[in-house]
Amino acid sequence: MEDEMPKTLYIRNLSRDVTEALILQLFSQTGPCENCKMIMDTAGNGPDCSVAFREHRRAAAAMVAKDGRKIMGMSK
Repeated sequence: MEDEMPKTLYIRNLSRDVTEALILQLFSQTGPCENCKMIMDTAGNGPDCSVAFREHRRAAAAMVAKDGRKIMGMSK
């Protein structure tokens, strides 16, 4: 059943100074991440990012732990 649960988090409107390496470092504190992909916004907003975890429970824990936290001045 856990294999069917989402393992990817989407983080929106990040600071332009945030890097994939920083996101992986922060989110790996909750559990192993498979990858991270920055999606640049051409409309002037900060970039978005997807973070894929190896396990659903780690993704769920990261969502709770990071919700509302600031990364380089931007709330997540």
